[in-house]
Amino acid sequence: MNILFVASDNDSASGAFLSMVRLCTILKNEYNHNVHIVLQRKGTGQELLDAAGISWHYIRTFNWISKLSEYDTVKNKLERVYKRIFNTMVSVRYKLLFKKLDIDIVHMNTSWTYLAAQVAGNMGIPYVWHIREFLEEDQKKCIWDKINGYRLIEQASCVIAISESIKRKYDRLIPNAHLVKIYNGIDSQKFYTQRDDLFCKDVIQMLIVGSINESKGQEQLIDACINLYKDGYKNFHLNIVGKGQQEYVNKLKEKVHAAKMDDFITFCGYRVDTQVFYQTSDITFVCSKAEAFGRVTVEAMMSGTLVIGAKSAATAELILDEKTGIFYENGNSDDLTKKIKWVLEHTDKAKMIAGNGQKYMLQNMTAENNAKKINEVYIAIKIK
Repeated sequence: MNILFVASDNDSASGAFLSMVRLCTILKNEYNHNVHIVLQRKGTGQELLDAAGISWHYIRTFNWISKLSEYDTVKNKLERVYKRIFNTMVSVRYKLLFKKLDIDIVHMNTSWTYLAAQVAGNMGIPYVWHIREFLEEDQKKCIWDKINGYRLIEQASCVIAISESIKRKYDRLIPNAHLVKIYNGIDSQKFYTQRDDLFCKDVIQMLIVGSINESKGQEQLIDACINLYKDGYKNFHLNIVGKGQQEYVNKLKEKVHAAKMDDFITFCGYRVDTQVFYQTSDITFVCSKAEAFGRVTVEAMMSGTLVIGAKSAATAELILDEKTGIFYENGNSDDLTKKIKWVLEHTDKAKMIAGNGQKYMLQNMTAENNAKKINEVYIAIKIK
């Protein structure tokens, strides 16, 4: 089949983009689909596509997302008018591309964009919608016109939710949709590591990965580390990997400095080689309030580290408490402190839990499993 993906972004370090590239590579090599990508903005992602031998096309397109805080402003309303007009003109390019490539299925890889699905629907081409975001809950954003937007999504041949939490939300919003849950797939070749050194070092290495903002919970973890230090625990070090608004990052750095914890907590900035950090860490934390899937959770568990996660949203789906990982009460830094102490005092049990988590992810969350299920969606659409 000729499949055209519409990328969520164009960033070689983006989790959604990496998932898409790996998925498209397997669909191309293992299932013999002709896969094409539409990039809607300039970026670094095409380098990965070129390396994988995947065809891509650039069509500048505006998304249909607004910040909740700006939705009712005059400026935002005027911008939406301009973007709609621009997209209407751009729709001709999508139509020509679909005809040129003889596209069988359009795969929307995000809920952020709509134009390709709209054009496909008008041309009678089936489209799949891959929903990877909560929007309001995690990104504080929303679709411009929810009534027409949800109607367009609902008319997709299949709507794929990347977690049960996402599926529950959209079950309410688009009740007539053919909605299925398919977890993201992670590249086991990149992240799997045989860990014989877990909890064997004098200093326990801890890690949190992801964009630095309030919803991701880095401050909770810093508070927990300060609690540990005050209680006499000195055998740990935390790496914070990721970037964020400089004002908020500076606020966290100031908190660390004020607590005299600079030797215990390091801000590593944005890194593309996150697998290196997983491979040298004992514990990885997922402190997000509303994780839509939890790529970090799967990557970390697949890498063999113990994951301590907030019991909320999709994180609660990926961890079996005290079997494949450890939960703490979402937003409660005191409970997080308690769980870290338990690990530091029961490293043999913690190592066993980490090993169970790694086995579980290798059995259930590989990119190959994900591609198999996506291919089954395509086949079901084609034979209708």
